[in-house]
Amino acid sequence: MLYIGSALGNIESLAKCLEADRLRINEPMSLHTTIQIGGPADLFYITETSGDLVKAVRLCRSFSVPMTVIGEGSGVIVSDKGIRGLVIYNKSERIQVRQQRRSVGEFLRRVESKNMEVTVDSGVQLSFAIEKLHSLGINGFDSFEVYKGTVGGVVVGGLGGEDLKKISIIDSHGAVKSVGSKKELGGCVVTDATFVLEKGKVRKNRVKSEKDRDNQQKKTVFKVFEDINEEERQIFNYPSRDVGYVIGEVLNLKGFSVGKIRVSKTNQNSIENLGGGTAKDFVKLIEEIKRRARESLGIELVESVVRVGEW
Repeated sequence: MLYIGSALGNIESLAKCLEADRLRINEPMSLHTTIQIGGPADLFYITETSGDLVKAVRLCRSFSVPMTVIGEGSGVIVSDKGIRGLVIYNKSERIQVRQQRRSVGEFLRRVESKNMEVTVDSGVQLSFAIEKLHSLGINGFDSFEVYKGTVGGVVVGGLGGEDLKKISIIDSHGAVKSVGSKKELGGCVVTDATFVLEKGKVRKNRVKSEKDRDNQQKKTVFKVFEDINEEERQIFNYPSRDVGYVIGEVLNLKGFSVGKIRVSKTNQNSIENLGGGTAKDFVKLIEEIKRRARESLGIELVESVVRVGEW
């Protein structure tokens, strides 16, 4: 997840207010994105709790320094020129579980509620949250297995689902408050999200191991484009809304490359960095895919990867 702040201000003064052991200067963003692309960030700061996040956001706004908040870096492409201001790497791992209050009927019948209120910090990786909740016998996060990234990324993307109860945000004035799950977040920073999940027999966990997941992340950004809408699918009589099918089979771009960046041969809605790839090549490749889809098929593909930094 990410948010871009205001005009560049007093970076030196901001740096003096942040813990030196978690602050880096001119940090290459290629080290913090799954596609391993990106120039340096002026300042790079690691937050380990929601309190750290609130502090960093407030300081940025106080000094009028632009900020970019990232989590796992799976849906982000950073410019080769880097990012001005402060990049906040949200690395919090807090997951708080408590039993939901019983209804009057459950109380009178002395029935224990199976519903649990689970509050997860925005920086928690989805894979970690799923595994942790499974270990506690709690279902409901399984639907997020198809996504990469953090809980904050899911919430900001509007993918929290019906189980999402409320969201805690830092508003434009620096205040921390709770809002409903349907709230338009705009430029607000998410600190955590609360879900209502059920405790019971855990379904089989299909999440990959950390080693498998890390190896996959080293070369791929998943879901570069949104799926094709149903109206276009019917017009062109495609067998599915899967944009990977269109890229690989219809446009015949499986393995197509620009420089060291190429379309994956196994999942055509993924882009691979073969080593030494640049953001410039990445953009050229996806713009070529969009051009061919537009001119050959009349389809306007929509990017799901967010471009960050100086372009």
